[in-house]
Amino acid sequence: MPESGRAIPDADERLAELLALEENWNSYQGRPIDRAVAERVRAVFPLLAKLDLSPWISPLSDGSLQIERAGTDDYAVEFHCDGTASICLEGLTDKDALGFMSQFALISELNRLTAQKGSDNA
Repeated sequence: MPESGRAIPDADERLAELLALEENWNSYQGRPIDRAVAERVRAVFPLLAKLDLSPWISPLSDGSLQIERAGTDDYAVEFHCDGTASICLEGLTDKDALGFMSQFALISELNRLTAQKGSDNA
């Protein structure tokens, strides 16, 4: 079983590990990672690299994924199976949180594009 979260030099390799998780991967009825969620996370990694945010990636028990800054609790972004994303900014000052949120304004656009791509393939 892979670690629940770790710094990832190669997002594709880490996502492949997580996509290989089987039912009950965490011994608590953990669901396999949703492929559409993994693709949405993959699309965000270039932005995180550009911002030098040193992301970690972790599986969530419902098949979703979470990315966070390595070694801190500054932020966490969860990509949910229903096509939405949520952001937690616990460790940031108000000024830093506003700057961070502006960097992640693309999440709603990513959600829209993901939903559109899914309907185009239907």
